Amino acid sequence: MQMVELNPVLLADEWFGSLPVSLQQSLAAAKVRRLCDGQLIHGCGEKPQGLFCLLSGKAKVCGVSRAGKELLLTILLPGNWFGITSVLDGAPHTHDIYADGEVELLQLPRPDFDALLQRHPEYGLHFARWAARQLRSLFAGVEDAQLMSLDALLAKRILNLASVNRATAAGDDVTLALSQTELAHALGITRQSISKRLTEWEASGYVRIAYGRLVLLDIDGLRGLSESVRP
Repeated sequence: MQMVELNPVLLADEWFGSLPVSLQQSLAAAKVRRLCDGQLIHGCGEKPQGLFCLLSGKAKVCGVSRAGKELLLTILLPGNWFGITSVLDGAPHTHDIYADGEVELLQLPRPDFDALLQRHPEYGLHFARWAARQLRSLFAGVEDAQLMSLDALLAKRILNLASVNRATAAGDDVTLALSQTELAHALGITRQSISKRLTEWEASGYVRIAYGRLVLLDIDGLRGLSESVRP
């Protein structure tokens, strides 16, 4: 089989980088989809559409409140894999995911995913580890919300986002193409609170605020902020 050249975004992900080369090749050879702003990737209640990895652009994960209002739950950035729960248990998708701007992603359809595991059942362990990592991340997020200060929550979230956006780095600085509103939604915090903190951080030399972007100037300083706890 001809080897597929691996996208650097894929290799930047710790889980993908730990996979056997054969599995990396199978995933990297999946169909590439290109979507326009606002286009639905998969909808809540739809049967499993497959396994996805965002290669470029952003995607919004949305839910609906009891009052019928759409809620932005989180933002997916390049390097994020998603869809694992539905392809493993066969249950419908639990959220709507939309393209935010132009998006490029990999999609391994559910039948192809099932066929891959039938040929190589040993791969199941790697997907189970990924699902376990997602569960650990969920529990860690709940714990952080209870124990960490707002500075720590914001700094940790920004650093996590930066870890999958190294392709945007210029020198020692890292630029996140993420607005203050999107950061607020991702953390469940008001935009005013985010804006106040970022303005203070800009004055301290941690970041530089630009339209729809955030430039990280002092990574070590942000790491220090991420370790603060509630007073």
